[in-house]
Amino acid sequence: MFSIQTIVTVLILFITMPFVMRFMIPKDKHEIIELKTSAKEEMAAATGVSASNETKGYIQSTWATKVENNRFGSVFLGLLFLSYLIYHFYHNGGLTALNLDVVNGIFFAAGLLFVESPRRYVEMAGDAGRSMASIVIQFPLYAGIMGMIISCWDITYCHSMVFFFIFNSRKMSSFI
Repeated sequence: MFSIQTIVTVLILFITMPFVMRFMIPKDKHEIIELKTSAKEEMAAATGVSASNETKGYIQSTWATKVENNRFGSVFLGLLFLSYLIYHFYHNGGLTALNLDVVNGIFFAAGLLFVESPRRYVEMAGDAGRSMASIVIQFPLYAGIMGMIISCWDITYCHSMVFFFIFNSRKMSSFI
């Protein structure tokens, strides 16, 4: 059921990782630097306006701020995109026309329909982008490694590649 390569790799990781983690701990407690809260959270705490509802705290004095904080804009764009998706499925064979671009479009239209304003949608996308930047960077690397594993023909090279793939993925996961 389990290959000998996987068992050996897991045993090596179980033996070496506690030592690696121990050496990563700073020897002096003063070397530890605590991360401070973001400026957005500090501002929200000082003003009493929550960070998630900060668009409601804006003074809507200009035409541009009225448009970007209006729900009509996001609903209009969401319905426009949703109508295109219906057109796309109708003229391209129904669900057989479903691909990654269409799935992204569905999520984009749903996001526009369920958010309170276009400005808030941009803010939420920015927050999500910051929280998942490491994942966005890692997936092409993992895909490249998997591509090398799948396309390798030399059997001895493939066996050593599996070991390094498992070891490196565990090493990367420990730092995330």
